Amino acid sequence: MAGGVDPLELAREKAKFELLFGLASIGALLSIPSEGTLLSSASSSLRSWLHSAPYTSPSFASLFLPAAAWTGVVTCAYTIYAQSYGQRYVTATKSNLIYTAQPLFSAAVAAVLVGERLGGW
Repeated sequence: MAGGVDPLELAREKAKFELLFGLASIGALLSIPSEGTLLSSASSSLRSWLHSAPYTSPSFASLFLPAAAWTGVVTCAYTIYAQSYGQRYVTATKSNLIYTAQPLFSAAVAAVLVGERLGGW
C-alpha cells in the first residue's frame, strides 16, 4: 500500500475523477464551434443527437437508464472496489496471475453463457 493510503479510498477517488472527467469532456465537446475546428464533426454529431431528443420517449428511458446504471455501477464502480478489496488478501504475484488470466475467464464465461466459440483466423 502506497504511503499508508486506503485502497478503497483510492478507488472511490478514481470513480469520482472518472465521472467528473466524463462530464467535463462532454461539456468541452459541446463548447466547440460547429465549424472550423478539428473536432467540429464530433461536436456537431453530439449536438444533433442531443437536439433530436430520443431520450424523451418512455421506451428509450426504460432501456437506457438501466443500461447506463448497470454500466456505471456494476461494470465500473463495483469492479474497482472489488479489485481494491480483494487485493488486500492476496500476494502481488497471485493478483498479477489473476488479472493476466482475465481474457481466459472472459472467454470461458462467454462460451458458457452465450455459446460463443473460438474461431480460426
